[in-house]
Formats: sequence, C-alpha cells, structure tokens
Amino acid sequence: MITHILTISLAVFFIASSGCRFKNSSPHLLDPIYLDLEKELRATEQQIGEVKKKIESAKDDFGKSQPRTIERVNSMNDLGKAEKMLIRLQEMQEFYNIRLKRREVEDKINYEKAFADNADWPDKKEFEAYLVNKKLMNASRNWNLRVPKKEVKDTPNKD
Repeated sequence: MITHILTISLAVFFIASSGCRFKNSSPHLLDPIYLDLEKELRATEQQIGEVKKKIESAKDDFGKSQPRTIERVNSMNDLGKAEKMLIRLQEMQEFYNIRLKRREVEDKINYEKAFADNADWPDKKEFEAYLVNKKLMNASRNWNLRVPKKEVKDTPNKD
C-alpha cells in the first residue's frame, strides 16, 4: 500500500516537474516594447485632454478681451500655439495606435518562432536597442545644451 502511494506520488512529481509548455494567446502583453508604447499612448492621450482644456480657456480669454489690445493678441497667439500642439499630439496618438497594432502582429510572429525553436522571448537586445533609439529621439537638438562650454580664463597681457 505504501509503495503504491509512493509510486503514484513520484509519478505526479515527475509529471509536474517536467512541466508543460503552453502557447500564450497574447504574447504582446509580455513584450516590454509593446508595454512602453502603450504607456506613451496613454501619456499622449492625457496631454491631449490638457491641451483641449487650454484651448477652451484661450477661447474664453480671446472672447473676453477688448479689440485692438495686447491681451487679445496674446490670447490669439496662445490659442494658435495650443491648436498646433493639439494637432501634433493627435498625430502622435495615431502613430502610437498604428505602432501598437504593428507591434502586436510582430510579437505574435516572433513568439511563434521562438516557441518553435524553444528560444528566449522577448529578445533583451531588441529592447535595449529600442531604449537607446528612444533616448536619441528624445535628446535635445540644441547644441548649446548638449555640448559643455569651455571656460576661458582671463590671462594677463604681457605688453
């Protein structure tokens, strides 16, 4: 009786320890690039809401201002800047939506290949390259901010 229970216990242990591999139906949710793009999309959507509020307040300020005053000119400029920002953010939102859909398809294809080859997925090198590219894209393009200035010390004239 004890040997029978011991045999069954060992069989269950070996089956459980060998583990079964199951395909993930949504591998894109494990991909750090996809998750980062999703985070960027949410941040962009939040910024769109803030800019829409700015546009409404700029319209109110424009309506309240007197004609031919500097306040009216400033409110008109603020309104124009906010509308341009809204257009830019909406373009970014559309970019992130397209990029997320594309990444989801790429993830399914790459996950299937990695699962068939019994390889690691997601690729850590790809994520590192993505982070470097993101850092470069977000870097300041102002040369004066990126390059340290050399201090020139006053030297006495030898004349």
